[in-house]
Amino acid sequence: MGRVITRVLSERGYSIRLLLRPSAHIAQFPVPEAETVVASLQDERGMRAATAGVNAIIHLASAEGARRRRDLFTTDIQGTRMLVAQAKTSGVRRIIYLSHLGADRGSAYPFLQAKGIAEHAILESGIPSLILRSSRIFGAGDSFTNSIAFLARAIPGVFFIPDMDTHMQPLWVEDLAACMEFCLAEDRYFGEILSIGGPEHLSFGQVVEAVLNEIRAPRMVTGIWPPLARFGLWMMDWILPYSPLTPFWLDYLGVPSTCEANSLSRLFGLKPARIGQQLGYLRRGRGTRKLLQYILHGRQVLWEK
Repeated sequence: MGRVITRVLSERGYSIRLLLRPSAHIAQFPVPEAETVVASLQDERGMRAATAGVNAIIHLASAEGARRRRDLFTTDIQGTRMLVAQAKTSGVRRIIYLSHLGADRGSAYPFLQAKGIAEHAILESGIPSLILRSSRIFGAGDSFTNSIAFLARAIPGVFFIPDMDTHMQPLWVEDLAACMEFCLAEDRYFGEILSIGGPEHLSFGQVVEAVLNEIRAPRMVTGIWPPLARFGLWMMDWILPYSPLTPFWLDYLGVPSTCEANSLSRLFGLKPARIGQQLGYLRRGRGTRKLLQYILHGRQVLWEK
């Protein structure tokens, strides 16, 4: 996601500074001329360096792929508070925060609760801020459609999904980037919380079917008891170095992730892409070998050729 937004803003002439968390595998970004600061969101000195002289911040960081609740607290809540505090000190003028539909400080789902608390911290900062509550984001390198494709190729014959009648509006990452660039360029919607999504209201089963059709992997899609699904995801996440799916995945399916089907056209004058039109990236290098690389090294392998 960060790669696409970085590229789009660079093409529009913005000077960009990237904040990357420390990692043994820091991927190459498509904009070599961008400044880079390597620091965690808990590093006060690093945050000061990252925010100094910055006009606007696009906050995308999240621990949604982590296995433990404390990672969400550290990254999404404490990290956001640290970032906001340093942004105020540095005189940052605007913040765009990518949240999720259903975010709520009182949510029973840890991921959505963390998003809600982070939203509150940003809105209370006094810095003009825009909260974009989106449905699931898809695109090359995502942890959403790629994970579905990985598991479908690894398990022949049948594909199990939680038996939950929850709908979503998958949003193409290029459309999300266009929305963010519009808000920065037009100085629009700051001080608001906007709900955005793609043009289709789909069940999770329909999303899975779209992925299976794209990778030409016919499977019997079968619903299973949600607690059993959560246990299975917990076991995968505990055993594997990097699991394509974590228990927080079910947070996405716990509440509806939908809004107006015409939200992007009404707010941004944009005709969003349907999920079936933009899944071609799933055909490239998503076999068993890539799955094993993912398990051993994490999401960065999705961007490697």
